[in-house]
Amino acid sequence: MSKMNNEGHSILRPPCFDGKNYSDWKERMRIFIQSVDFKLWFVIKNGPKIPTKLVSNEAVEKSEDENDEEDMKNLELEAKARNILYCAMNQDCLENFSNANTAKQIWDELEREMTGYNSPTPHRQSSNSPTASDSDTDQFTTPDLYYLQETTREAMDKFLNLCVPLHKHALCGNWEAAKTILNKESRLKHAAIATGWATLLHVAAGANQVQFVKELLNILDDEHVALQDIKGNTAFSFAVASGNMTIVKLLMGRNEYLPSMRGGGGHTPLQFAVMQGKCDMARYLYDKTKRVFENHDRKSLFFASIKTGNYHMALQMATDWKELAYARDQNEDTALHLLALNQNPLSSCHCSELQNPININPA
Repeated sequence: MSKMNNEGHSILRPPCFDGKNYSDWKERMRIFIQSVDFKLWFVIKNGPKIPTKLVSNEAVEKSEDENDEEDMKNLELEAKARNILYCAMNQDCLENFSNANTAKQIWDELEREMTGYNSPTPHRQSSNSPTASDSDTDQFTTPDLYYLQETTREAMDKFLNLCVPLHKHALCGNWEAAKTILNKESRLKHAAIATGWATLLHVAAGANQVQFVKELLNILDDEHVALQDIKGNTAFSFAVASGNMTIVKLLMGRNEYLPSMRGGGGHTPLQFAVMQGKCDMARYLYDKTKRVFENHDRKSLFFASIKTGNYHMALQMATDWKELAYARDQNEDTALHLLALNQNPLSSCHCSELQNPININPA
């Protein structure tokens, strides 16, 4: 703490990180970067714009000699972002992240190292197990946003001519048609293709297209499986909310930590399963998720289980955490209050589909 205070409050140099007080440093660093150049923050949060060219209808990275003025401006932003992060770390911290290729990788790797949050980035995987963490866009593993954020005529044309039909093919499970588009533009496999940052995997998983998901996983890198939409939801959360056990197991086969990754509202996928009345899915995920529960997770899941009629889950939770028997929800009701108001007997435990399921996909 003394080190943080002794460095002063200079507006010309980044706050120094010595491996302690990470949360405080992270917030101060974010503000510092934005005060220098807000575009630098977007480079760190979303990743650099890699200069590419078309070769045989496929985007490939340009060599240094091929970069134009616009390319060099983007590369300069990336270099500045990396330099700020390097200047903010002491020698011990710097050595741990010197192999990262981009500013985003440094930022994400540091987040994982300090919090255990499982947010995969290319080239390096943390061996630490994830722990509970607040849902925060700063922690998101964002998809490629080129087709949504770029305002050039080329980008807008590609969105209409490639993203829109690709979205339709994923919904319908037409892999052959989708593959034709992906062969033309390979970066679409890990790009946001709809408002809300949904990727091709999000759409197919949410639409219960098992075979499509199987084929897509064959061409996706591991880090792409954990990409998050604008709310923080992974494709895994979509599959859980849909109750598709086959897709859930396929995705977990690529990333065993997906059940611990929080999405919209800071909820774990298990919370979505309970709110959607997916009893089998909730039972399957319970043991895989409870190790990351915080107090608010237990309470919200406990009361959601009672309200959706999943009494088996509620009883299991009350057995695991005795204090839940006396806990109160946002209305100051206990479990006993809710059960007394319920017209159905306890023997009627049910997990039927909800008539108005929640919509976790803003698209």
